[in-house]
Amino acid sequence: PFRYKSRVRGPRGGIDCVGLAYEVHRACGAFEPFDIPYLPLDWHEHHADSGILAFFNQPEVRARLRQIDRDDPPMHGDLAAVQTSLAVHHLGTIIATTGGPRLLHVPIGGVVEMWSLARPGLAIRGLWRIT
Repeated sequence: PFRYKSRVRGPRGGIDCVGLAYEVHRACGAFEPFDIPYLPLDWHEHHADSGILAFFNQPEVRARLRQIDRDDPPMHGDLAAVQTSLAVHHLGTIIATTGGPRLLHVPIGGVVEMWSLARPGLAIRGLWRIT
C-alpha cells in the first residue's frame, strides 16, 4: 500500500511513488543508492512548482537523465512525471506489456498498480530516460 516516505517490504510495509520508482530502477542496476529528496505530501494542493521536476533539473541528475520528446514513444523503464492537482507531484515507471505501455505506480491511498497510459485523468507531463 501507499505509505509516505516508506520503502518497507512485507505485510506491514508500504511504499510511496518516488520510493517505488527508485527501488525498481536501483534493483535493475540503473544507478547507485542516493538520498531521495521529499516535499510535503500535500505539496501539489498548495503549490504549482514541482519538486520532482526540480530534482530532474539538477545538473548531476541531468547528466543521467534525458527528457523524451513528446513524439517519441515511451519505453520500458522511462520515468513518468504526473500532474496531480496544481503540480507535477507524482512519479511512475513505464512498463512495456503485451497490451502496450503501462504506468507502474502507487497512488496516494492506493496500492501498487499498473494503469493504461490512456486512462482518463492520467496527466503525464513528461518522460525521462535514464542514460
